[in-house]
Amino acid sequence: MWIKDFVRTHPDVIVRGSVPYSEIVERLKEQYDAVEIPLAEVPSMRMHRYNAINLPANEALRLAEEQLKFSAIKIPITDKSSLYTAKDYVSVVGMDGKEFIYLVYEDQLRYHYSNSNRLFLEVAVSSGVPEADIENETENYLDYLFYIKCYLAHTHPDLSELFPDSKEEL
Repeated sequence: MWIKDFVRTHPDVIVRGSVPYSEIVERLKEQYDAVEIPLAEVPSMRMHRYNAINLPANEALRLAEEQLKFSAIKIPITDKSSLYTAKDYVSVVGMDGKEFIYLVYEDQLRYHYSNSNRLFLEVAVSSGVPEADIENETENYLDYLFYIKCYLAHTHPDLSELFPDSKEEL
């Protein structure tokens, strides 16, 4: 599929190795004035716990729900952060009555979720993929390529139109 050809000719789009969410969050704090929030402010936290505990990554780790260590941030909606609300965004209103973008994440299982599709995809791509997964073209690597493909389609629709989807696998 075209995404494999694309990453062969543009290998720098792949972040090699696992980047801790804390590094990604620090960048978001600096760029968009993101702040940490209590999990009580995260919509559908029960769903996030369920989704994380049932990830394939937990088959090996076998973490119990009480062992999960979630964190969350919110990004205020401003001119700077409007790129996250322009498309595929689900509105959330905080306890202060203001709308915000959120990111909830769990490091051990590498789970994350956002009410902004663009932010979700950016975090997925920014968090990287282990070199062994790239070399062995594992399911994890194929998922990573899918996130790159979706991110490109979201941010550069003109580019993704040059490479129409086919029925082939990634």
